[in-house]
Amino acid sequence: MKKTLLMSLATTALLTQASFAEMKLGNFGTLGGYVGVQSQKYSKGTVANRNTPGALVGLDYNSPVGIYLSTSVAQDRSDPGTRQGQTYNYEWCTTPGYKNKIGQINFDLSYENCALESATVTGTYQIKLNTDVNKQTNIFLNYYNDATDGSMGADGRTKIADQTYEAGVSYNFGPFVGTGKYLYQERSLDVWSLGAAKEIVGVNFDLTAYHVTANSNTNYNSASTKAVLNKDHIILTATKNF
Repeated sequence: MKKTLLMSLATTALLTQASFAEMKLGNFGTLGGYVGVQSQKYSKGTVANRNTPGALVGLDYNSPVGIYLSTSVAQDRSDPGTRQGQTYNYEWCTTPGYKNKIGQINFDLSYENCALESATVTGTYQIKLNTDVNKQTNIFLNYYNDATDGSMGADGRTKIADQTYEAGVSYNFGPFVGTGKYLYQERSLDVWSLGAAKEIVGVNFDLTAYHVTANSNTNYNSASTKAVLNKDHIILTATKNF
């Protein structure tokens, strides 16, 4: 009930906001931003913020030559009992990058640097490619490389989650855009997802279902870790650009 109420109130607040145009910076590019809410915080197969709803805000700068800088802050509370000095309430990510086009291929090269308040700092090198098959269909391939070489597996010797691969297709059905994706995180997990996105009264809605399967090798995931990862999620996100 609390989750439903929070999502309803936050979405209503977004819907009643005034709409702002992206700010033009003359020859220096554009500046824009967004605010939003999400029923769960999700990233590459794992959920955070104690599996509860949260808010997010972001700012994007795009230069005329393809260089860009994105920054965002999202609620991300630490679990109860986290050791002293590692408690946090939000995650702040900054992503400098470069995007352009070669022939029919759009490419995006970036480095995502995220910091949990008073806790862990993580970095990810990202390569994203996509192309339009026709007016309705787009296919994409993404590659993510953990700057810290992933994390230690359950055996204390094997590194896991160092590299992540993602492939998918989106199709514009008219009333909404559907997306199907498959994500593989090295020695860690597999994720199949199916989602639908639509803009309603200036608000972008995304409803996506995720089927997460943790690697069953006990050298990589302990039984307790597998129990946490091996789950299904249905996540609603609503954002408004300005």
